[in-house]
Amino acid sequence: MKKSDQPPEKVDILSIADAKEAKAKIARVENPCRGYYSETITEVDYREDGGEILYGGAKRTNFLWKIKTEKHAPTIKSLRPPKRHLDLKDAERWMTFDDDDFIEFSVDTFKPKVQLQLSVYPLEVTRPVATERLRRAYQAKSIKILLDTIGIKPEDMVSLQLLQQFYPDKVPKDGIATNYLPLQLFDDEEYDCRTPENWLELGVIKGTRNPLPGEAFVPVEPHEIEHFTEVYDVFANLCQWVNVAVMDYDPETKLWKILTLDGTRREAELPRIYVMFKAEDPANFAQRIRAAVENRRIAEATLRYKFYLNTMLLVDIPKVGDEILQKIYVLVTRNKDEEIPIWGQLVKQVQFGYQEIHCDLQFRLDALKDPRLFHYTNLATKEWEESLKGSHLFLKIDVLLVKFSVISKIKTGMKSFTGMSNYFKWMSIYVIPETFRAMFLVVGECLKVEKMSLFTKSYGIKHITLDEFEGVQTQCTNNVIQYLQVQWVETIVYNIRMCLRDVGKGWFDINVYNSFIYQISKLSRFMELVKYRMQYTLRILVLNSIEMFIDLVETPCLPCLEVEDDFVWGPNLLDSPFVSRASAIFILQLKMDENGAFYSTNLEQFAKVLLKLYDNGLTLTHKVKQVHPFLLTNLNFPKDLTLSSVGLLAEEVVSVRDRFIFAYAKAVIPLIAFAKEFQIYIELLVLDVKAYVEKFRDENHTASEVKEEISFHCRMKANLEATLPTTIIVGPFFVTIEQLRSFLINKRQDIASKLLDMFCARMKQCFLDVLEEYNRIYEKLNEKPDNIEAVFEMRDWMETIPMMVRAQEDLVRRYLIEYDVLDHFWYNLPQEDFENKWEAVGWPHRLTKEIELIEQYLKEEEERFYKIQLNDEYTLQDKIETLTSQVVQMSKQKDFSKVHEIAVDVRRLWKTLKDAQEQGQLLNQRQKLFGVPVVPFDHLTKLIKEFEPYKTLWITASDWLRAHEMWVDNPLTNVDGDSVERTVTDMYKTIVKSVRVFAEIEAVQEVAIQIKEQIEEFRPLIPLLLSLRNPGMRQRHWDALKDATGMDIVMTPILTFQDCLNMGIAEHIDKLVDIGDEASKEYNVEHTLEKMMEEWQNCKMELTPYKDTGTYIMKISEDIQQMLDDHLVLTQQISFSPFKGPFEAEINQWEESLKTTSDVIEEWMDVQKQWMYLEPILTSEDIRVQLPAESKKYGSMERTWRRIMRGARDNPYIIKYCADRKLYESLKDANHILDIVQKGLTDYLETKRMVFPRLYFLSDDELLEILSHAKNPLAVQPHLRKCFENIARLKFEEDLCITQMFSGEDECVDLTPTLYPTANVEHWLLLVEKSMRNTIRTILGNALKTINERSRADWVLEWPGQIVIAGSQTFWTAGVEKGIIDDALDQFLQDVVLVNLDALRGLVKGALSFLHREVLSALIVIEVHARDVTQNLVNLSITNINDFDWISQLRYYWVEGELKVRAVNAEFQYGYEYLGNSGRLVITPLTDRCYLTLTGALHLKFGGAPAGPAGTGKTETTKDLAKAMALQCVVFNCSDQLDFMAMGKFFKGLASSGAWACFDEFNRIDIEVLSVVAQQITTIQKAQQARLDVFIFEGSEIVLKDSCAVFITMNPGYAGRTELPDNLKALFRPVSMMVPDYSLISEISLFSFGFSNAKLLANKITTTFKLSSEQLSTQDHYDFGMRAVKTVIAVAGNLKREKPNMHESQICLRALRDVNVPKFLKDDLKLFNGIVSDLFPRMVEEAVDYGALEKSIRACALQKGLQDVDEFVRKVIQLYETTIVRHGLMLVGPTASGKTKVGYKCKKHSFHVNLFTQFIRFASPPSIKTSE
Repeated sequence: MKKSDQPPEKVDILSIADAKEAKAKIARVENPCRGYYSETITEVDYREDGGEILYGGAKRTNFLWKIKTEKHAPTIKSLRPPKRHLDLKDAERWMTFDDDDFIEFSVDTFKPKVQLQLSVYPLEVTRPVATERLRRAYQAKSIKILLDTIGIKPEDMVSLQLLQQFYPDKVPKDGIATNYLPLQLFDDEEYDCRTPENWLELGVIKGTRNPLPGEAFVPVEPHEIEHFTEVYDVFANLCQWVNVAVMDYDPETKLWKILTLDGTRREAELPRIYVMFKAEDPANFAQRIRAAVENRRIAEATLRYKFYLNTMLLVDIPKVGDEILQKIYVLVTRNKDEEIPIWGQLVKQVQFGYQEIHCDLQFRLDALKDPRLFHYTNLATKEWEESLKGSHLFLKIDVLLVKFSVISKIKTGMKSFTGMSNYFKWMSIYVIPETFRAMFLVVGECLKVEKMSLFTKSYGIKHITLDEFEGVQTQCTNNVIQYLQVQWVETIVYNIRMCLRDVGKGWFDINVYNSFIYQISKLSRFMELVKYRMQYTLRILVLNSIEMFIDLVETPCLPCLEVEDDFVWGPNLLDSPFVSRASAIFILQLKMDENGAFYSTNLEQFAKVLLKLYDNGLTLTHKVKQVHPFLLTNLNFPKDLTLSSVGLLAEEVVSVRDRFIFAYAKAVIPLIAFAKEFQIYIELLVLDVKAYVEKFRDENHTASEVKEEISFHCRMKANLEATLPTTIIVGPFFVTIEQLRSFLINKRQDIASKLLDMFCARMKQCFLDVLEEYNRIYEKLNEKPDNIEAVFEMRDWMETIPMMVRAQEDLVRRYLIEYDVLDHFWYNLPQEDFENKWEAVGWPHRLTKEIELIEQYLKEEEERFYKIQLNDEYTLQDKIETLTSQVVQMSKQKDFSKVHEIAVDVRRLWKTLKDAQEQGQLLNQRQKLFGVPVVPFDHLTKLIKEFEPYKTLWITASDWLRAHEMWVDNPLTNVDGDSVERTVTDMYKTIVKSVRVFAEIEAVQEVAIQIKEQIEEFRPLIPLLLSLRNPGMRQRHWDALKDATGMDIVMTPILTFQDCLNMGIAEHIDKLVDIGDEASKEYNVEHTLEKMMEEWQNCKMELTPYKDTGTYIMKISEDIQQMLDDHLVLTQQISFSPFKGPFEAEINQWEESLKTTSDVIEEWMDVQKQWMYLEPILTSEDIRVQLPAESKKYGSMERTWRRIMRGARDNPYIIKYCADRKLYESLKDANHILDIVQKGLTDYLETKRMVFPRLYFLSDDELLEILSHAKNPLAVQPHLRKCFENIARLKFEEDLCITQMFSGEDECVDLTPTLYPTANVEHWLLLVEKSMRNTIRTILGNALKTINERSRADWVLEWPGQIVIAGSQTFWTAGVEKGIIDDALDQFLQDVVLVNLDALRGLVKGALSFLHREVLSALIVIEVHARDVTQNLVNLSITNINDFDWISQLRYYWVEGELKVRAVNAEFQYGYEYLGNSGRLVITPLTDRCYLTLTGALHLKFGGAPAGPAGTGKTETTKDLAKAMALQCVVFNCSDQLDFMAMGKFFKGLASSGAWACFDEFNRIDIEVLSVVAQQITTIQKAQQARLDVFIFEGSEIVLKDSCAVFITMNPGYAGRTELPDNLKALFRPVSMMVPDYSLISEISLFSFGFSNAKLLANKITTTFKLSSEQLSTQDHYDFGMRAVKTVIAVAGNLKREKPNMHESQICLRALRDVNVPKFLKDDLKLFNGIVSDLFPRMVEEAVDYGALEKSIRACALQKGLQDVDEFVRKVIQLYETTIVRHGLMLVGPTASGKTKVGYKCKKHSFHVNLFTQFIRFASPPSIKTSE
């Protein structure tokens, strides 16, 4: 570039120091640039005023025309130009590199050079589109990958000069054989698409030259290469490709100035071969580099070759002979005698060249013999000839020929050049211009076709559906095929015909008729050439089309190609990691239904449709006709002649097909994953808003809960808006989610709106209720009182109005606060609700005014009613006087004949007297109301008292006469016999009293005496009347009466008592009474029997389907069972009655039915119980195969059972179906068969247990459950904890290989070896046991190998917990003995034991996983004991390893690959039972003594018997000793229900498995059983002492493992305990367990949890319990023993883990309160608080926020109709906290104190809300029977 051609300002080269400043100055400092309007009037510093501004009225303007027409708009009068323009970017698009965004590049600098016309035909690609496509294609290519693909390595591109330029210190001192020539010397500029000037112009934007983006091969920084010493390594790492900004070009040096954009921003000047612009083709540039590298290689090889030849000696190399030189001379001079002046020089050069050729040939011959020289001869013959042509010899000869102008011929090697020329003319088809013209036209049409494509990238819109895509592509393919089949063929035919039509006959006669002539003519070859040219065109068309097709459909899929099949999208739905540079093609709509999300188009269809389009397009290209049949119409050709195209199985076609099928198979994976993320919205999608709102309304939530619920839905709506995109691109798919998104958002909004409407309706109803209550008050206020009582009632009621109004006001205030919920959500409150709300607010004031008016009104009414009161009193006085005269008149009545009339008058007068009396009482009450003196109406009371005897007499007399008439003269069927005697007795008493009262009034007394005499006369006839009306009288009784008296009485509807009397029945009254009594008793028997039958008439048995067996089970309720028992007793009673005669047969039959029914039900229940037990067992295919005989018997029994149950279903009435002896016999037989089957099953289980003895520890049901699923090894998982000490589950691989075991704490250990559960379950469980033991032993050995190599803090975290403890104890044992022997025990204590313990304490205080924390807690307990023992040995100055203080400890020794445990002189094999990660007991001196005694007993093959009060550690010490020896220890709680058979079964399992058994409360077993147990234990111990492997136990030969042992614990102080027999005592070594050292245990436990101040805190905890036990009251549920202490420590440990930064005293204080406060009584709680405050002075317990828990409890309480009282809620929380640290608990308290509600209702519901789900069984002791 010339200097004058350069831009006015040269681009500055940046340095790192002033990078920021230079960034703004690059090519822009003094160049004019575009500014915005604000720049025009504003300085850069924004401090100077722009000029005079007139301020007009403020108005918001939107468009330019408004500004122009606005009269009062601000106007700038003067405008000063700024000092300098604000340097803004040009209005172009700018881009930066990701690695370094320091320099921005115009988008145009990335555009490649495309030579296309601006205007194109339809369906042709426009230049911008072609440019963009080419840019994307270039951008997708990597120069590094391309160079690597063509075999160009970085070391091939560097040169020695490059190394000298940048790193001269790395230049080798010796020469190198390659890369010593600069690569730019061999750069072929023909590869460049632009000149340097054109490249610089590409960066010019509006007159300003900007940097160009590119990549350059630049040297690395010095620190990256300084460590390489070899030349090859230096060359390989010298340079690298980085993004650069090309700043300038120097035409003199031909170097480009670049600035690296890799973060270092280094400057460099590089040749063009090392600089690639982003706007050029990387593939072309890679070929350019390849050509340069290859040319340099050839040049260097040639130089090496020539150098080698030039150094060869020419001695003894032959020369050209004189004779040949003479011939040359003659030929050159053409026999002329002219002398050539330079002939001598030419001869010398010829001679040298001749010798050089000899040397070359000799060297090549040597190279063939010696391969080491072969690479020097790898030049081609062409290179050799070209090198010769360039020699001086040929130059001289050429000069000489020119000089003498010698005309010569060229030797062609042909025999006859003329003949060959004629043959060529004969054979060539282009001998006439017509054929050349025709072929030219054919090629022209073919070139047009080659530009076409079977597929199109233009389909109108950006994204289309699959169907639309298929339609567009099919249309495009059909159009192209239509063109090929018609227009293309016709055009070619036409062009050839037009060119050859005038040729005439000859070689190119298109009118030829003879096919033979055509075959030998040149026209045939011409047509073949046309066919091949057209087929080639079709091939180019197909290849271009499939390339375009794969680019179209595969490019969007590129981001998806690496996705895995199990890809999960994740929560971020807004951003897609699968967006390609190419635009997505297909548009999809995401939809949802109740099954999940799906797409509008089936994803499987995409690959199918693309494959169909692809194969269809290629297939159609094979259907284009050949040309010659249309041209040569006079010849006959086959009709199916078509052009050949690319086959469907061609390699290119198959490759492309596989690529897009694979691409779309991968592309749908993220689509499916994206759809799966919408599974969480299914619940919202299918939610019935109406039902949801109704349910929420029915639950009657509080306003705050409603607000929270609505807020939740609003938040969910906002979350949907924020997290759900409207559209997203996934590879080739443009997924639109707008419809689904809108639906979900609208549904959330709808729910919120409906909830608001519901709440608004609820609030409306609340206010309507308030208004109704106010209206009720108002209406009642306005009621008019009709008497003085109403007035005073109104006043009394009005006194309650303020309280009612206050209650309503409270409600209104609460409702107004709740209305804030609606205001919070900007709810549009209806006008009616608004009016109701404020009407309710105004009612109290309205009522106050109304009350004032009513009070005045009531005062007036009181005065009115007082006047009425006075008037009523005068009226009553008059009435009393009148009544007095009437009473006097009635007392004079004595006419007996007018009894009924007088009785009527007496009743009327009596009613009037009572009414007057009531009125008098009313007036007296009103006198009290008016406050006047009460004047009683005593005269009226006296009058009533005097008249009452008259009333009694006359009414009784009237009633008697009527009753007597009814009994005597009415039909007997209408007489109620039961009431006769009672009525007569009452009347007689009344009349007798009247006779006495009227003794002084003879007339009246006479009436009473007459009535009395009539009654006395009738009374003897009453038994006769009752006998005649006896309901038990049957015809047999009337017959007996007839036989006895001779009177034939027939009971007819018209027979009266008088008729009977007239018949003389009164004479035989005794006979009739006796017969009546007998009839009554027989009637009672009959009635009882009928009642029983009637009660059983509708009694049905309850039949319910049993599982999926197809049959039923029967249930008899307790009421029916009780009734059956009662009726059996009652039937027996009536069967002994002397009056059963008439019903004896019936009674006997009924008794038999009841007995049979009772027997059947009893037998039935037994059969049903056994059948339900055996049915799931014997229906298992595995069990049926192993027990064929029992299965057959069971099958026959089950058929009977099903028949019985079918009969019961058809006839469910108990007394009808069960009173069948045949049924009883069938059930009895079935029961017998089931007993046989049960016995066989028991024997079968025994065989299984004999193989794997640990199955003895499983119940029969559990073992049968395992065996019934023998084909499913996983069925054994739930029962592993009973078979092994701590294997909770096993890991089964897909092939069922057992590879790992897991403890109850979820610790995982790999099994060595692994095993397959191939045999029976008992056999492969035996293999599991062996693998478990081998695994523990192997891991323990490996751990001990590394214990001295690793730090203890690291070592303890690398191995399972059991291994860590056992290994640490082994290490400690070895260390102590070595310290004793070396007299370095104190050093071992200080340097090892204490250091390790400190390391463990530091670990436990840090962040640990649950398993590691459990390991360390248990290990610290053991290590603390080890420390104490070691310290004691040091204090005692032990120097002998056999000292008792040392050997009395449990010591561990690794001997010959086995771990041995020793105590004193006893040695035990370590059991290798997997213990998991369980805790260990704190070892106190009491524990040590117990261990010593128990190990001594084990050594002598005796058992151990720890005895002592509760909480002293009897059982736990035994279990911990078993852990120390890695043995299984089965704890069994004894009771008086145990028998010797169960114990014998247990002992079999112990002896055969080698496990330990600890029988808790052994002395609870009955003495009879203990005597047998003593014999059983004796048998085992004798076999152990005899060292037997097999022995006889209770008649069975079983295996004996030496490690088995029996331990018993006893608490002699409890009631119901048995004294052990002496023969049993002798089998156990007693151990007296005393109260443990609480402080020591607490201290070590706290220490293991990471407490720093463990000793002080332990003392405080134990002191708290000690003082509590002394000062608090004595309650049955108080416990201040070891169990309580351990609970507090456990809670403190949990708190320490949860809140490691909490003060330790605060932790202990809270633990003490959480554990103890719930169980203390109210008074004791005050004492306890005082004790705690004294022990923790000035310590205030931090409040605990129960937040969600408390809220949930209160909500649940209200939901269940309970009051959320604070104390109630507190007790529920205390119950929850207690369940965390207690396995079982008991709620105690008086009746109706809320125990059940606290324990069940709220716990069941509130805890299920958010916290945890826990199965809790609550038992109410009063409802449980003793047997239960």
